[in-house]
Amino acid sequence: MKVYFKITVFIFILFSVYSCTKNKDVIQLEDNTTLVKKNIELSGFLSDFYSRAYSYHWIKDKDTLDFSINIYERKKDSTSTLSLINVTPMLFDVLIDKTTACIPLIQKDFDFYKINTLYFKSPLYFPDLARDLTLEYEEKFERAVIEKQELDQFLLKSALNTHLSTILKPLHKKAKRYTIEKFDITDKANYQHFLPEINPDEYPEFSLNGTGVYVRLTNLE
Repeated sequence: MKVYFKITVFIFILFSVYSCTKNKDVIQLEDNTTLVKKNIELSGFLSDFYSRAYSYHWIKDKDTLDFSINIYERKKDSTSTLSLINVTPMLFDVLIDKTTACIPLIQKDFDFYKINTLYFKSPLYFPDLARDLTLEYEEKFERAVIEKQELDQFLLKSALNTHLSTILKPLHKKAKRYTIEKFDITDKANYQHFLPEINPDEYPEFSLNGTGVYVRLTNLE
């Protein structure tokens, strides 16, 4: 029951990105977009677990783009969870670039050494990541669904880990463990069942899939 409750709390905070209040910081970027930081209002049981939370998102021509970075700091030990949220498919390389651009703003408010968890959506939300991972996965396991521990070891040596190092090194972090919740292999014919906005032509014949990717972080030595 305790594990279920913790997961429920975490899922809830991932989708509270729109409960934001007064602007704290605004940065004008070279591509004519604006990076805005807002407080996320912590109400109800969230205020029992978290001391503060911010959302960083991009605005172009007064429209909010479909990507936000959210960070929640726990009351108990001041450790933080960094969540990278997109609702529709995007390139994982773009996610990396946007997160990298946001690091100086995050650094103003949070101790990087206290960020111990990273979350982002299933590989199905990123056509370039899905292609890279499928190619590596198929060479090792074909289409078999492997156990969590074996999946963790695979991801630690995969293109995903290489991509993430671009974000993690400036944070003085590295990946310690990977988890894809409800991990499965999804065939191309079923992609739009999970994500109607997807363009199957941009994807391989099958993809690693799940409810999200959780990365346990550790400090660089």
